[in-house]
Amino acid sequence: MLYYPDVVVGCESADDHKFYLTQPRLIAEVLSESTERIDRGEKLYNYRQITTLKNYLLIAQDRIHIDLYRRRGESWLHESYVRAKDVIDLDCPALAVRVSEIYDRVPGIDLESGD
Repeated sequence: MLYYPDVVVGCESADDHKFYLTQPRLIAEVLSESTERIDRGEKLYNYRQITTLKNYLLIAQDRIHIDLYRRRGESWLHESYVRAKDVIDLDCPALAVRVSEIYDRVPGIDLESGD
């Protein structure tokens, strides 16, 4: 199965295939009405089979809501982020991103409301 993620990040300099990463550490998908079911089901299942993958982000496009699936050993943990001030720590090797940075300049998203 071949997918074209919205964002894919690798951390290995030797991962230099011309068209795709062979050792992704982070995959992010921006959810839409037409793709959400596949992103949360089929892709989540298949991406979890990639041994180098540490983080899978599902980003809502119409509201502040990010689901993170994070590999810890043989298990996957689920975390949700719903506030603009939240910071997501990712393992690549050390990357932190504020939720407000992800939603900056997205029409209709109010970064000042709520917490």
